[in-house]
Amino acid sequence: MTHCGGDSERLRKIRRNDDVKACVLKTAQMAGKLVLALNLGSVLRVLRFGPGDFRNRLREVFELSNPFECRSDVTAMVGTYCTGQGIEVGPADHPYCDPANTVFVDKFERARKGLTVRKIENAWQLPFADNQFDFLLSSHCLEHCPDAIRTLIEWRRVVRPGGRLVVILPHALRMFDCGRALTTLAHHIEDYRRGVQLDDPTHWEEFERVSIPAQHHYWLDFPEAHLSDGRINRKWVYENGCMHYHVWRTQEMIELFRHLGFRILFSQDKTGQRPDSFAVVAEVDKK
Repeated sequence: MTHCGGDSERLRKIRRNDDVKACVLKTAQMAGKLVLALNLGSVLRVLRFGPGDFRNRLREVFELSNPFECRSDVTAMVGTYCTGQGIEVGPADHPYCDPANTVFVDKFERARKGLTVRKIENAWQLPFADNQFDFLLSSHCLEHCPDAIRTLIEWRRVVRPGGRLVVILPHALRMFDCGRALTTLAHHIEDYRRGVQLDDPTHWEEFERVSIPAQHHYWLDFPEAHLSDGRINRKWVYENGCMHYHVWRTQEMIELFRHLGFRILFSQDKTGQRPDSFAVVAEVDKK
């Protein structure tokens, strides 16, 4: 009888401990959301550098509470990884980085009023010295580059060892390229071997068949986007940055980064500010 009573007491203690654990976890979830809303950048630093057990607990809480649904996620990434002196490639009229510590470069003159932007010929030809920057950020630019490996190698060149590369890209399943074949690592390697240029026709048929009809693109209203017979002016599309050469999900981009020797610091399959996008942050390693 005493033995059975002892078992019952132990069971009650176990249940009480489980209740306490559940309460702690729920409180941690709520606190995690509050902290994220107030200062997500600081939390990301904890995820990178914090003690192992605390870091693992935070990761568990984040997975349960979906914290990156908040709209400050890209801003937090910038605050965490875009420190020091850096460069933003292709900001257009919606730059993410702080002008106080960032050089903005773009091929096209459509930058936000009051923002100083240096004009460049192409994203894979940057007029800067080796190891000049602490970070490079680019949003919705790499898909417009025919040779992704050449472009990433150039971006790596201008960032110092240990610096960060932050890319935000359209997700293959959540935008007008949905239905196109995913670009494989083998395809990128072949593009680099061939030295493909803007007029590479490899992806045109698929882009014209799938991507163009999927939505009314703003550039379709430009007369110069059409030939006299009504067909799309392919040369104009290439030269004006309207072509999506490649299509990725998060995992394809991570594979490409690792192939080039980058160390993945952070990835996010869906960004709050751009639900059609994913993000990858990588550390530059030049060993």
